[in-house]
Amino acid sequence: MKHPFILLFLFITTFSWAQFLNPNNYPLVTEPIISYKTEDHNSESFLVTLDTTVFHFFRQDPGINGNHVGNGGRIMMRTSTDNGDNWTNPVVIYDSQYDDRNVHGGITEDGRIIVTFRKYDAFAATHIEYCFMYSDNKGQTWEGPFTLTTDGAASGTNQIFGNNIIGYYNSIYSSKYCELRHSWDGSNWDSIVYVWDYRLSNQYKISEASFVYLGNGVIIGLFRNDSGVLGENYFQVESYDYGKTWTEPALTNIAEGFFCPSPWIFFEPTHNDVWVIAIDRRGNFPPLYTHNQDAIWLYKMSPDEIIGNAHEYFPFLVFTRPNPSFYRIYGYPVSTKTSDGNYLILFTESQY
Repeated sequence: MKHPFILLFLFITTFSWAQFLNPNNYPLVTEPIISYKTEDHNSESFLVTLDTTVFHFFRQDPGINGNHVGNGGRIMMRTSTDNGDNWTNPVVIYDSQYDDRNVHGGITEDGRIIVTFRKYDAFAATHIEYCFMYSDNKGQTWEGPFTLTTDGAASGTNQIFGNNIIGYYNSIYSSKYCELRHSWDGSNWDSIVYVWDYRLSNQYKISEASFVYLGNGVIIGLFRNDSGVLGENYFQVESYDYGKTWTEPALTNIAEGFFCPSPWIFFEPTHNDVWVIAIDRRGNFPPLYTHNQDAIWLYKMSPDEIIGNAHEYFPFLVFTRPNPSFYRIYGYPVSTKTSDGNYLILFTESQY
């Protein structure tokens, strides 16, 4: 039985005691360390920072028999007041009779935390519904869950993005399909801004997505590509009018085309950097590659370098998975900017 565990590393802009993967470069990146490991199956998460507290929400299927799919799946929350060094014991914030999975979300500028998730009946292998809930008091109580009628199933690892001026955006996807939705305050997501639908044409096998707003109406997104072909892992799309219209999906050269689960993209406005984190599963292409070679790829590019140039990504740092084995890495990186100005990144490893 595999048991994923959660690791963290930091982009450091200030002094730190940690060991660095790139001691002669900037910003410094710490070596990954274990952040949370139990006999449970822990995965699918997101991070937000509110004042000086970091909130971590994730799916947990409890016990030694917990797994990637199972009706024991529930939504957990833990917090840190020292930028990820120490955490509270996780608490359950939602647990239905189904597998409450694909846990993602975000936060508004007014401090409303939104959690999105999918209810899935693992016994019947049937999608039940897509849900969201929100808290206005730092996770002490929750409104919802509310059900959205959608052709999508989950939010992948897309994090809700936006601000009080342009509103907030969330994506909901299923195989070869994705909706971009809009809300002014995170409490109503009925507005659909754009739909990518390749279910009939099979033109693009899009899947999990990650989007980021760069300012002046520009949004850039990355889709996981489920073609299964070496050299075809992510599609890039761009909008210059707040998501109303989009460029045609274009293949990227991220992670040298090795298959990767969901991408992660965020914008660092102070230095005008777009960061992309990809975690490859090159062991999907035997016999040339095995999963003990799976790697984490970090990219730091200016918007001008990648807009219209999906095949011009150059890695900032690449390092081997921290727990090499012949079983594939789980992946799914997420991040948040902490109160000290650094960026905390979590991702999930696998272990039998």
